[in-house]
Amino acid sequence: SSLEGLGLVMRTPDPADRRAQLLEVTPEGRAKFDEIRDDPSERTLRDKLADWDLDDIERLAALLHALNDES
Repeated sequence: SSLEGLGLVMRTPDPADRRAQLLEVTPEGRAKFDEIRDDPSERTLRDKLADWDLDDIERLAALLHALNDES
């Protein structure tokens, strides 16, 4: 919902299953993604996480979300 509100993704009903929704990146979302991907500080973080186990990355993401929710 947040990404949709920011205009970064567009949600449409799945024609095969009306209970589901399809997400599509908007041109603005693609531009923002490319901008972040090309940022040197983002590359550094990506490089640091490259050797991490997926479970550890998911745990980090959950902790960061929890920290953000407390603000």
